[in-house]
Amino acid sequence: MSAPSDEFAAAAAPGGESESVSWSPGGLSWSELLGKEMPHLAHTRATRFWLRVLTALARRRVIELRGVEHIATARDPFILAINHSQRFEAILIPTLLTWLRQGRLVHFFTDWLVLLYPIVAQVVLLHGPIIVTRKQARLRWLNWFKRRYENLPPPFERAAELLKSGTSVGIFPEGTMNRDRARLLRGYSGAAQLSMEQQVPVVPAGVRFPKGDPRKPVGDWEPWVIEFGPPMAPPKLQGRTPEIGEIRDWHASIMQAISVLSGKQWTPENQRKRYVA
Repeated sequence: MSAPSDEFAAAAAPGGESESVSWSPGGLSWSELLGKEMPHLAHTRATRFWLRVLTALARRRVIELRGVEHIATARDPFILAINHSQRFEAILIPTLLTWLRQGRLVHFFTDWLVLLYPIVAQVVLLHGPIIVTRKQARLRWLNWFKRRYENLPPPFERAAELLKSGTSVGIFPEGTMNRDRARLLRGYSGAAQLSMEQQVPVVPAGVRFPKGDPRKPVGDWEPWVIEFGPPMAPPKLQGRTPEIGEIRDWHASIMQAISVLSGKQWTPENQRKRYVA
């Protein structure tokens, strides 16, 4: 199955009705990989090059993307909230979204520690990440490199600017990799708060690993499926600031949606950091 054309974006325009659309990168031919038009990346040759390379690699790693009509360009702006279980997801998920959206980026919150790896850093930076500097490196001397990112606009301020401009953003609300197959981490409420403050919908999504050994933690080389759920509209605020309890409740609703899509259990009592080392 080749990539759906941009017609899926028009068919899934807000207010319209459409059937669920699925796509498998494994069905891409070399002619499609090399000839795909990406008008939103017309002047960024390096990004187009890496987009083709990484999409080609994803043909063996990603089984299927379901419900892609929910992340169509006609839906912008939105906040994509998705679980995180593998290292390569942080690169391949933004890549596949960009491919489907004809080069229109979804800007993901990205931990600065990812940028310590030279080649990986170059690829990640091409996707215009929202860099988060909250964490410390285990080796203290590496924290010296964090200084280059600490003068950037605060992550929430940058995300708010993007959303106001009509650009979508992506968040892994668990805040770290979670290799547990059965349980989501409790997660952080940043996606909920941002959604309420900017009054933009959240598109929940779940990553599943149908071919993995259920007795073992999720491995980095397991193929996966992504399912995108319908956009979730935030509670109306009538121009006021959201209260902590309202943010907490909205966060719970988002995580429950991710729970259904990922097949992982979630409750407010789940652990904050990790279940599996």
